[in-house]
Amino acid sequence: MLKENQFILGIDIGDATSSLAYFDTKKMAPQTLDISGGYGKTTMATALQFIKETKEWVFGDYALQNQSQSNPVLCRLFSSATKPEHWIRYVDEFLRNILSINPRAQLAAIVVSQTGGETKNFKIAFDKYKSITFFVPHSKCIFEYHYFTKKPQNEKLLLLDYGARGLRAGLYTIGKEIKQESRTEEAKVATYLLEASLEEYFASIFVKAQNASYLKKEDMINIKNFVQEHKDQVFLRQKSTKLYMNFCFPPVTCKVAEANVKEMISPLRRTMMEFLKNFFDKQGVDISDIDTVLLVGGGFEMSWSKGVVDELFPDANVVKHKGAMSAMGATIIGAKKLGFIPKDIAKEITIEGFTQLYHDIGVNVKQGKTDVFVPIIERENFSPGRSYNCTVIVADDTRKPFTIDIVKRSPAGDVSLAQTLNIDPIHTPPLTTRLNISIVYTGNYFNVKVVDMGFGELFPSTGFSKEYRIEED
Repeated sequence: MLKENQFILGIDIGDATSSLAYFDTKKMAPQTLDISGGYGKTTMATALQFIKETKEWVFGDYALQNQSQSNPVLCRLFSSATKPEHWIRYVDEFLRNILSINPRAQLAAIVVSQTGGETKNFKIAFDKYKSITFFVPHSKCIFEYHYFTKKPQNEKLLLLDYGARGLRAGLYTIGKEIKQESRTEEAKVATYLLEASLEEYFASIFVKAQNASYLKKEDMINIKNFVQEHKDQVFLRQKSTKLYMNFCFPPVTCKVAEANVKEMISPLRRTMMEFLKNFFDKQGVDISDIDTVLLVGGGFEMSWSKGVVDELFPDANVVKHKGAMSAMGATIIGAKKLGFIPKDIAKEITIEGFTQLYHDIGVNVKQGKTDVFVPIIERENFSPGRSYNCTVIVADDTRKPFTIDIVKRSPAGDVSLAQTLNIDPIHTPPLTTRLNISIVYTGNYFNVKVVDMGFGELFPSTGFSKEYRIEED
């Protein structure tokens, strides 16, 4: 049994917000934590900031709403460009929230929900913790929570995940096992586009009220902060709202009419509707065949987005669980792995189909006389439909045909050839050819694209671009 001060944590660090949950072994259920720092929410904005004057780090919503020209937000929408030290600081602050339950808290296990875009820098942030750490696909965490208190039944299920970067859709057949029937596809209906529209609206009101010809940088930052503070009030209510810009003198009154909100939402609503219709056309599946639509992500807190789903799927069971589904599902996985859930329900959910990747895929590069494997796609971070890439400098004479080997690495570390790419002459001198190699899984095969990126002003891109196809094993 876990000691009173030991916890199994589930973590979901999302594009815009992050959530934290723990598994309560007395109630035998996952519980979420209020980690918002006084904002009364179970999520914390995925952002951090360094205050130069006080030499302190601040996190979450406070960082977003108090950025300035001298103290910008260092990270938002974490990516491969995020520095390891920023990840480490954010994760440290994030996990410190468990101390609100027990000041002597120890971590028995950490289970991290992964959407596919995480990097090695992200994983480094967890290296300092001596607890067992698991990195688990986001969809698995979702299904573990959804089916925790009920057995999967035979049905067609559509999983929709709407976050800051966009809307992701995946089609599943549910039975004794869960089978993914389609690759995950993404629509450009990112929630940050709404923030941009609101910023533009407030900026026009501010310029007119101040009788100014342009916005100063400081004013732009103040308006961004103003949007972060009031966006939920505007888009969740979708009613006429009166707000006051108190960062200037005299304060500026901002009226956001219901018609204004509808105008901002309209392009995203139309794009979402078209995306979902096209998604089903591609799959050759009728919308009426869907039994359940499972909604995930902060984007579905807005009634208009759920309204699109209700309109398209009038006969389906549309489900949106309260709380942080992915983080809570992660804790369930941790409790199962550590044996704290009864054996009759302890079997972990497996997802067959498009999410399975059994090898890392990459290229071998020379370091001295040694070949070193450089991954382009890592199986633990694999997300179907997402493009992965790396840039290499070619040592061969590219003024004549040459080859690039795409290789795969097994879990045991064995590297073998996946396919040799035959490259046409690019006509640049040795060591001046810089190529970008991108790989995306299409659902049936891997599409590889090689593009000449150029090498500075002396050797601009030749425009070379070629695509290749690697069949699935």
